[in-house]
Amino acid sequence: MQDKPKTSLLSNLLNLIRLPFFSGSLNKYRLLLSLISALMLLAVLVLGLSMWTTNQMLAHTKTVDIATRQGILVQQISKNVIDIDLYLKEANNLGQFMGADTIALSNLPANSITRMKEIPQYAMQFESNLQAFEKGGKILTPEGLEVNIVALPNQSPARDALQKIRQNWTNYQNLINLLVQDSKTGSLKVQNINNLVNYVRQYNQTMLVDGNQLTFALYDEINKKAHSWQTLQLAGMVLAFVLFAAIAFGAMRRLIAADTQLKNANEELGEIMSAIREGLFLVEKDFTIGKQHSAPLEEMLGQTDIKGKNFLDVIAPMLPESELVNTQMFIEQLYNPWVVEDLIEDLNPLHRIAIFSEQGLPPKYLDFKFFRVFKDEKVERILVSVIDSTESVVLESSLQAQEEQEEREMEMLNAILHVDSRILNNFIVNSQARLDEINQTLQSPETGLNELKAKASFVARNIHTLKGEASAMNLSRMVDICCTVEDSLAMLRRQNSLSGQDFFAIVVLLEDLYRLLDILRSYENRLEPKNEQPEEQSIQSTILLENQQLQTYTQDMAERNGKKISLLMQGFQEYEMDSAQRKTLHEILMQLVRNSVVHGIEYPSVRRKRNKSETGIIKFILTATDNGQLNLLAEDDGNGIDFEAIRNKAVAEGRYTVEEVGQLSKKQLLSLMLGANDILAIISTKSKHKLMIQYFHNYVLIYRTVLPAHENALIVQKRFLPSA
Repeated sequence: MQDKPKTSLLSNLLNLIRLPFFSGSLNKYRLLLSLISALMLLAVLVLGLSMWTTNQMLAHTKTVDIATRQGILVQQISKNVIDIDLYLKEANNLGQFMGADTIALSNLPANSITRMKEIPQYAMQFESNLQAFEKGGKILTPEGLEVNIVALPNQSPARDALQKIRQNWTNYQNLINLLVQDSKTGSLKVQNINNLVNYVRQYNQTMLVDGNQLTFALYDEINKKAHSWQTLQLAGMVLAFVLFAAIAFGAMRRLIAADTQLKNANEELGEIMSAIREGLFLVEKDFTIGKQHSAPLEEMLGQTDIKGKNFLDVIAPMLPESELVNTQMFIEQLYNPWVVEDLIEDLNPLHRIAIFSEQGLPPKYLDFKFFRVFKDEKVERILVSVIDSTESVVLESSLQAQEEQEEREMEMLNAILHVDSRILNNFIVNSQARLDEINQTLQSPETGLNELKAKASFVARNIHTLKGEASAMNLSRMVDICCTVEDSLAMLRRQNSLSGQDFFAIVVLLEDLYRLLDILRSYENRLEPKNEQPEEQSIQSTILLENQQLQTYTQDMAERNGKKISLLMQGFQEYEMDSAQRKTLHEILMQLVRNSVVHGIEYPSVRRKRNKSETGIIKFILTATDNGQLNLLAEDDGNGIDFEAIRNKAVAEGRYTVEEVGQLSKKQLLSLMLGANDILAIISTKSKHKLMIQYFHNYVLIYRTVLPAHENALIVQKRFLPSA
């Protein structure tokens, strides 16, 4: 029932993030957009008009230049005619052409001939320009530029001036043509020259005045058009200003409304952010944290001013570098639209992280969840939710501890109900004594490396024995703790340097074993005492129970190792032993069973390949010698002894180096396998090898290895010596 409000809250936040005036319809901005479009169109028109008027002004300027050039052409023609006339008069004064009607061109100087040739060129250019003004057309300037002349409009001052020029130019042009025709015959008529000179002197000034009037008329037309164009441009600018003012006013009104809406949205978002207990913030594609986040976020992360910071930098102190790299890759994948939404939580490397305090306070647990914010079917940003799950973790841990406690108690109760009270009592007493001995050993003040490794080996042997006894009674929780202690001790024995602090974890696990033993003792005390049996009957029943317990232990070890085993025992009810002897014998039997099950008997599949029965056989035979000593013969039909495996294990446990273990004999390796402590003596005979090993206080065991016909089978003989 609590998930629905959370989902609704996140949905509201996502809706607030997508600001409505950005993602909504544009209908309400239609007028503003229309005004902007009109302003842009008007700007284009004004710009086009300006370009057009510039081109027109340039064209008119060129037209005026052509009109001005007409006056220059008239002046050039007049000057050349006057120069020729001056030369002829000077020649007459000298008596060269006195009374002649014609003058040969060859008699004229080169300068006069050049002037004569220029006159028709100037006249042709003048006529071409004049026709362009009258009818319109393109002309080519002396500079090689092409100018398009528009025909002058009728009923205009420019047209009137042009007509006057045409009237005067027609006669002028005819006289020039006569002179050109004379020049083609090779001689000039004096009369034609005099007529042209007289016309030039009479109408030259008139044509200059008419040319100036044409130029002034063209200037007036340009000025009028320029004024009209300026008026249009001014009108366009005024209209543009009006449109801009309307746009600015409308935009300002819209911005004020949008600001108000944004302010309301931010206030609403701020109220939500301050009210919720989660940490919420946005992460951009470049891992930048957004400017808005919920109030509890900084307290959760233990940092301040995280706005705009890199998210990876913020969480870097909380994570190992490998997890930081995984987080970076995860967030990058979130921006991939092909990533399936359902996989996000499964791939989340920050599903739950622990933050440890430098002040030694209990750790704080944070759960990160990531939600993708889409816009136009693209991932716009990532919304991150942070929840402080410390209370939940503590509660889960408490419930788990309570469940484990209940399981331990049920396990203990089940063991009590299915185990004879005497065996249970012996287990409790022996385990208490063994734990006390381990505790005293751990409290001893050794500091040397060899002393500390010896301490670890001593604790390992006792824990190993305790594990076997607990396994025989189906106390799985106690067995698990013993396995953990053994693993820790094995690591200590492999280290090159040790200190007392390295045994701290062993002490904590030892406390767990004490607690389990206390639970077992409390349940034992609650049970009603059973009727006491006669001593002889009690001893026999105890032996039977111990044998049954050993059978149970054997089958349990076999099942856990995936093997099938049958345990055969002979002679254990025929000889009297005190409680100390039975205890020692029981411990030895459990050690031998474990060695045979783990290292000796093969897996059923292997035994089938060797043409053996799937069920391996372990046989214990107890006999007595003539001098009253007891011999234990242990035999199995398994692999035999893998001496290389013994060497590897000795190196793995840190007891020997590779070089040292390579120097050990097979007899020494056997002592390692059987858990021996100190080698007292090695006795050799022609038929068999005997290895004497000190073990368990005042008892001495003799291990005898024999190699029968089947390869590497192991027979172990053990003998008790009387207690001192």
